[in-house]
Amino acid sequence: MNRVAVQVDKSGLRAEGRKKSLQAMRVKGKNFVRVVKKMVQEKQYYRAQAVAITLTFTDNAAFRRCMERAPRSGVSQFMRDVVQYCERKGVQVLGYAYVVELQERGVPHYHVLMIVEKPVKLPKPDKWVWNYGMSNIFLLGSVDRLSVNYLVRYIGKGNQKGWAEVESEYCVNAETGRKEVINKDVLYGVKKYAWVIRVPEWKEVLRWLSLPGYVRRYAYFLGELPRRVNKAGWYFPGNRLLIMTDAQVILHKEKRKKRVAGHYFKYRFYVRQLPPSYAVFVYPSFIGVLEDIGPEELKQVQAEAGKLRRQWGGAWYPLNAPVETVLYGSGDVMGRDEVFSLPVQWVAG
Repeated sequence: MNRVAVQVDKSGLRAEGRKKSLQAMRVKGKNFVRVVKKMVQEKQYYRAQAVAITLTFTDNAAFRRCMERAPRSGVSQFMRDVVQYCERKGVQVLGYAYVVELQERGVPHYHVLMIVEKPVKLPKPDKWVWNYGMSNIFLLGSVDRLSVNYLVRYIGKGNQKGWAEVESEYCVNAETGRKEVINKDVLYGVKKYAWVIRVPEWKEVLRWLSLPGYVRRYAYFLGELPRRVNKAGWYFPGNRLLIMTDAQVILHKEKRKKRVAGHYFKYRFYVRQLPPSYAVFVYPSFIGVLEDIGPEELKQVQAEAGKLRRQWGGAWYPLNAPVETVLYGSGDVMGRDEVFSLPVQWVAG
């Protein structure tokens, strides 16, 4: 079984990253809708309504002011204010979602979808708590009829998202001698979307659906939802189990190779350092399993991520191996070095 990889240049790497981010957004959006509709049906929220809100900004300066607001961003504060307002009116907010996209004039705006337990009259945001620009608010009707169409309509407009289209430029400040950004992508580092279920038991259902397929199999078998740990993998604290993959980004610079575990956007600062050569992303083909991993061992695994976790080899199996085979150590077990030395099958970038 070969490992699969794609080889692209700098612009191709960003395009590939945008494509995968949009795919992830669509999948999570559809899962959100599935959970909302099932929750409304089973909890018998017969009067549940979908409310659509559009939040705009006067200019990019207002957008930055909104994002830099402390202790939380202006959008997070707005959602908190709306939820509290509804609760004071005796109306439960079952969930909400938002997506950010760019207008033609280059200024971002937010599309917000709220699911409320029963109809509620909300004040117009810019006449109330939204002081960054204009706003619109209108009812979409019942969840079954209209909310799905509204959400899919906006998550499908990938050409309007404009994510990571602008390459950052730098200069040296003559007074301080420090490097400063002079032309920065306005959406760089900004949370692009969110899907939130506020009913506790159904919140776990959305977490379950959001897991990658291979992780979901282990979560079902172990009876526990894992958490994603940066530079380590998926961690099951109750079972003290850690699952890693062989996915990695290999960036070539001046005939030297630098391996970085992670996804495109997360390590975009490495991409800016590349000459017009190429980068390689190896897709997950194998999983590594570490057992009896507690909090201290987990920190050590994270610390070794930059060295490709050489001392944390573990047992490695094909990604589609049966759960029982992996957890009980039967079948063909491979070592970490053996997995990472396998030939790579190239796919079109």
